[in-house]
Amino acid sequence: MSENPLALHVVGRTADGRLWHTIRTPGGWTLFGDVLAASGLATLTGEVVDVACARRLMIGTVLEEGLYVVVALAREAPRLLFRSADTGQWHEDAAPAFPVARRVAVAARGSVSQGGIPSSALHLAAVTDAGVLLAATQPYATTQPGAPVNVEWSAGERGDLRAVALLSGIAIDSTTTDLFAASSDGRIYKTSGSAGAWSQFQDLDTTTGPGQRPGDVLAIGATNTGTGNDYVIATGDGHVWIASSFSNGTWARWRDLETYTATFSGGGVSGTFTATADVGTFNTAAVAVTGEGTHVLGSTTNGRLWHQLRSTPMPIFRDVELVGIGQDVGQFTTVAAA
Repeated sequence: MSENPLALHVVGRTADGRLWHTIRTPGGWTLFGDVLAASGLATLTGEVVDVACARRLMIGTVLEEGLYVVVALAREAPRLLFRSADTGQWHEDAAPAFPVARRVAVAARGSVSQGGIPSSALHLAAVTDAGVLLAATQPYATTQPGAPVNVEWSAGERGDLRAVALLSGIAIDSTTTDLFAASSDGRIYKTSGSAGAWSQFQDLDTTTGPGQRPGDVLAIGATNTGTGNDYVIATGDGHVWIASSFSNGTWARWRDLETYTATFSGGGVSGTFTATADVGTFNTAAVAVTGEGTHVLGSTTNGRLWHQLRSTPMPIFRDVELVGIGQDVGQFTTVAAA
């Protein structure tokens, strides 16, 4: 069974160290499911510190489609989980031998070429407790996981790093990916590569990117839109922002996602207005694209989980638990989406 292109996967950690999964389609949300229990890893409940996820879409192979989830744990190496699109069942896959990590990222990349053999690869990254950024690349469903390599050895030293994101997608004649990292001084850097070979870090706060960051970056996410990429960040002032890059090399600069523009019409009068829908102090952010458009997820310091669909006429954040699902599973501290 193929992954539903209209389905959004959301995976989040709650303050009790549990890991939850839900799926949003245009018809609504599924109930939250306990990921660790479903994967046979219930003994790790309380140990989760961060999570990342990516869809596995097949490029010239017969493997089933599904969802990869990378879980960072408090006292041991990150684990790699997989959810089958065919059965909805979870299992654990072989993962690179990362050390204990505080932040993780994952991307599924496919390569196509005219007359060639398609290929696919899984990219994983982790920021260690010492702020070191490691990355590894491995084939899908391998029993021989890739070896982690220090990204800064080839991309350049940027000090203590605090957040990381990888970009999934399909490219021509390449399974390399883009990696984004936030440093301890809140700056954003980009590099491209695979395994142990990465280009020099590019500072996206300069004119080569979306411009000066709106605040110190706490979390970062990236997704391919088909015509470019969307990026979201949560900043130290509690806001969540979006920027976009396009295939022609241009950028749309950072926009505050709690500010929106709406239209009005009636009584012979029409126009637009700008308003603010402040839902709290954001500390995490994630982004993903489905057939409906770009989805932004985030958690706030009061433990609420929020969702915004950018393609709606009035894109505002809505509470996933109270408005979307009607199921309260706890206080969310981090979220991932694919």
